[in-house]
Amino acid sequence: MEREAHEDVILEENGDLYVFGYGSIVWKFEIEGIEPIETVRCKAFGWQRRFYQGSTDHRGTLEFPGRTVTMTKCSKNSPVSGVAYRIKREDVEKCLENLEFREKQYDLRVQLEIYEDDDGDAKKTKKLISSKAVCWIATEDEKNVNWVGEQTVDEIATVIANARGPSGPNYEYLFNLADAMRSWKRK
Repeated sequence: MEREAHEDVILEENGDLYVFGYGSIVWKFEIEGIEPIETVRCKAFGWQRRFYQGSTDHRGTLEFPGRTVTMTKCSKNSPVSGVAYRIKREDVEKCLENLEFREKQYDLRVQLEIYEDDDGDAKKTKKLISSKAVCWIATEDEKNVNWVGEQTVDEIATVIANARGPSGPNYEYLFNLADAMRSWKRK
């Protein structure tokens, strides 16, 4: 899939960048030579995590696409938990180049607000971490040839149980995401 050129990324005042991970980036943020200067559990509000994106490059093939998560808009109070990595100014360009390639099947790069994860304490005020965190999402736009969209739980489960791609079996993606999110909850 050919993606359109993105607008420039807006950086933090000091030139750093937060990368928000809600899928595989949660457990696999590996870019040679780049060490995040901060890793924080966080939430993005107004989104929901869904297995709506087909994967033909990592967890499936062209013949049998796997499924990976994306975020879709929803109620402004609904959160998606994830992890944010703060990248120092001198590593931002290399980080973005790497992630643009890795996330190439996601057709939209967005910048959004992320808040400290308060473990669901509704009485706590949401503490803003960044209003410019970058992440990649898949949309139902016609240019996204891997969009699957809504399916039944059984249909999604059947694909995840059977798909396999260059990065391994699709069920491994699901288990890694679940394990990573559980471990971050305990920290």
